[in-house]
Amino acid sequence: MHQRAVADKINEVTNTQRWPALAPLMPATACKNILTVTVTVCTTQRPVSQRRGSLSTLELSGQTDASVIAHMIRRQIILTRAIDRYSYVGNTEGFIWEGKTRGGGARKLSHPGSRIQWEAMEKEYQQQNSQSQEETGIIFNHLDKVQRSKSLVRGKTGVVYDERMAKHYCLWDPSYPECPDRLHSILKRCDKLGLLVRCERVPAREATVEELLKIHSPSHVGLLSATSHIKDPTHLEQISAHFDCVYLSPSTCESAFLAAGSSLELVDAVVSGRLQNGFGIVRPPGHHALKDEFCGYCYINNVELAARQALDHHKLSKILIVDWDVHHGQATQRAFFSDPRVLYFSIHRFENGLYWPHLRESHYDYVGAGAGHHYNFNVPLNQTGLGNSDYLAIFHQVLLPVAYEFNPELVLVSAGFDAALGCPEGEMAVSPGFYSHLTSSLMTLAQGKLVVLLEGGYCLESLSESAAWTLSALLGDPCPPLMDPICEPSPSMRESILNIISVQRDFWKCFRYQGSFSKQQEGSKVTRGKAVGQNEKVAEEMKEKRGVTWPKHTPCPTFIDSEEKESYPFKTRGMLSGQSQDKINEINTKLKQLREKECFKDPPHYKLCLAYDSRMTQHCRLNKKDARPDSETPERIQRAWECLEKFDVPQKAQILEPRQATREELELVHTVAHVDTLFTFNKLSERELESRQNHYNSIYLHPSTNDCALLAAGCLLQIVDNVCNGGSTAGVGVIRPPGHHAEPDKPYGFCFYNNVAVAAKYAIQRYKIKRVLILDWDIHHGNGIQHTFYQDPQVLYISLHRYDHAGFYPNSEEANYIYVGEGEGRGYNINIPWNQRMGDSEYMAAMVQVVLPIAYQFNPELVFVSAGFDAAFGDSIGGYNVTPECYGHMTRLMSSLAEGRLILGLEGGYNPETTSYCLAMCAKALLGDPLPTLKLETPNNSAVLSITDVIDIHKEFWPALCFQVDIFTDDVSKRIDYETSPTSSGSLPSSSSYPPPESSPSS
Repeated sequence: MHQRAVADKINEVTNTQRWPALAPLMPATACKNILTVTVTVCTTQRPVSQRRGSLSTLELSGQTDASVIAHMIRRQIILTRAIDRYSYVGNTEGFIWEGKTRGGGARKLSHPGSRIQWEAMEKEYQQQNSQSQEETGIIFNHLDKVQRSKSLVRGKTGVVYDERMAKHYCLWDPSYPECPDRLHSILKRCDKLGLLVRCERVPAREATVEELLKIHSPSHVGLLSATSHIKDPTHLEQISAHFDCVYLSPSTCESAFLAAGSSLELVDAVVSGRLQNGFGIVRPPGHHALKDEFCGYCYINNVELAARQALDHHKLSKILIVDWDVHHGQATQRAFFSDPRVLYFSIHRFENGLYWPHLRESHYDYVGAGAGHHYNFNVPLNQTGLGNSDYLAIFHQVLLPVAYEFNPELVLVSAGFDAALGCPEGEMAVSPGFYSHLTSSLMTLAQGKLVVLLEGGYCLESLSESAAWTLSALLGDPCPPLMDPICEPSPSMRESILNIISVQRDFWKCFRYQGSFSKQQEGSKVTRGKAVGQNEKVAEEMKEKRGVTWPKHTPCPTFIDSEEKESYPFKTRGMLSGQSQDKINEINTKLKQLREKECFKDPPHYKLCLAYDSRMTQHCRLNKKDARPDSETPERIQRAWECLEKFDVPQKAQILEPRQATREELELVHTVAHVDTLFTFNKLSERELESRQNHYNSIYLHPSTNDCALLAAGCLLQIVDNVCNGGSTAGVGVIRPPGHHAEPDKPYGFCFYNNVAVAAKYAIQRYKIKRVLILDWDIHHGNGIQHTFYQDPQVLYISLHRYDHAGFYPNSEEANYIYVGEGEGRGYNINIPWNQRMGDSEYMAAMVQVVLPIAYQFNPELVFVSAGFDAAFGDSIGGYNVTPECYGHMTRLMSSLAEGRLILGLEGGYNPETTSYCLAMCAKALLGDPLPTLKLETPNNSAVLSITDVIDIHKEFWPALCFQVDIFTDDVSKRIDYETSPTSSGSLPSSSSYPPPESSPSS
């Protein structure tokens, strides 16, 4: 069979209209490569017995074979590009591939009856996800997740509580900090703010003994049950004295059983999909409760029980537990210390062992054991007074990168609010509204399946306010503005974070932004380490290239054996030393200021507004022969709007009336001459327009060009008005022609008026906004936006773009990272230039390493996104591998800023189908819908180099970027002996429970 005939058959059977990502493979120029694949199987003239592999088992020949191959392509959208590795890929019911093994030998073609493992193929694809499309062997349907995500819509937020949990109180000490008023204050505040009525109340219930025996010993449960029959306070106090920081009452058992059972009910509802997320307002707390020991106000470990339920009953395989209570949840840590299914992440006051519970195992170098090695994270806080800046650094530098790499199916939060300002136990300075930001960032994970369970918090005012902000975030309300500016984290916080990175970076692929150093054997001189790991290699290359040196950090797990550690009989009253009246007044004044600044507001009626006008499709090429399907065409916004309708976005959004921008509005950015020139276009003949367009860079003209450009800019201004006036929280402009290349004095690169720049200037002038952030993720550098605001400190411009050492459009060295702004605008222009093809892993790395730390420090009042989708998988101009769901995640992360006021304006994106789905994912993110999960791999070396360059040049302006150091590579600490390290007051774990750590498993 002739090759052309096979190609025609594939084109006939494969619906390339439905799958435009396949289109570049179908033309004759590309078809030869495919036919090398198919013809190897179908049309070779050699005898079957001489063909490579075991083709004789298939008996493939002629036209039938082309149909089979095309059918498989259509069904699975799996195609081969790496001709030297695979001949073809079949579906999951039969065929495997022939080709070369990784070692270069022949790979046999399996019998049709063999079954291919989809998971193995997907893993293979994920390993190649950061490579160029030409280098990628297997191409999966990159739109599969987003197409299936139509049914992923935001569910209800659940809340569970029961007044019977307030019956547990200390009979002999009314001032005991863990008191019923903790529950009452939260419920009162949430009710006053109207939060509870917006939730679905989950019925509370008591846990059964059988359920509790899954995590606690029979003697433990029996003792707790027995206390319900003891009425004598003296007797109860004597029993309590056997345990550290515990009181028992006749109602303790009932309250603890209710807290545990209610936690189970809430987890069941979320994991099963009946609820989107939920808050368990439960007490007593649980994360200190050991298998056979009460401890630290805790009797039943609610979070551990919930996790066990998710693992055993719901068969989940990956759970993230975030414990932000100011005390280390040692019981939860021990429960999962050897379990790789659970990643436990604790942020706790430690003070090198001087703070309760005074355990060596609370330090950063306790990273898990056995199969769970590296799945335990301790972030020790070694000073008091730490606040928002410090916690943000933890989230951006450690928690979010690791959580995205871990990719959990469920997130549980041990939500103690004793790190909030005013708590006498925590003595930290986290503002109550900041818990909304922490919660919001965790909601991007696990398709939004998040369960928050109350732990500690002992300043009633900050406790109730923090809990209310947490519930508000779960309901999808915007995060509040932060009163205190985000600044450089404290030196002790920086040290703790770097210590964690030092012990975890050999396992987790996300830790690639620090260098290494070691000591020479013959002396004490510090030299550049030669035997560095892969994660440090790129940083070393960058420093050698630029001749820079970084500060050096030597991890050392300091532990002070506290003299305050108690033993039997334990203290049972007077648990807090109390605060001076001056201190109380100072705290109350600050809390009042915070409540005024980080105040609750009724969210806008609409989460999202949309602006679109089909008249913008009139701008097109005059000569249809010049039209290319991968260019700036009217179909881009037609398909985008249709896709939004397919996902029911317009039905949930406010649709704005389109309008044209006025001359005065355009002249906020553009020169009068530029505007005058564009207004003449509708008066020119077609011949004159064709002649005029040759004077510009990558521009085509039409009599309707100016009218369409005016509509594009005007639609974005309509969104600015709507968002700034409180009509909607966020907005999306489905607009064209795009704008970010347009210079103040000339059109450029498909762009005529700079839509986003005009909108930003308009917002600053009309609404007196002081700080505007523009994030430009179009694959091309937004030269027009950069030039407009290059000296303006009111506008922070961050661009992620393909650069290729100035070899990619617009081919300007001004797109490089060294261009940081001028005058007062120095540091407010941030270019993240890519020099190799990138995907989700690289873009998300840039988000957490650069964009979010700087954005939070800038603290914008309004955020714009120049949303080009030409870096998306399948875009022939961009050639990158970013998935639609990744754009959704970036949008969701950015929406925590500026009280959710985010305006997204369409820029590039030249595969209409892919662009449409990308825009739909962004819109769903702004609506609060759950997002498909990401599977992130190791960011490629080129991306790490670019990110490291950006950090190195901008840390001068943004102190949050303070983690660029060389870390000592030798094992400076002694090997931890889990068999002899103290783990609790007066007890040691058995060696079988806590084996010594194994060598780091390969990542």
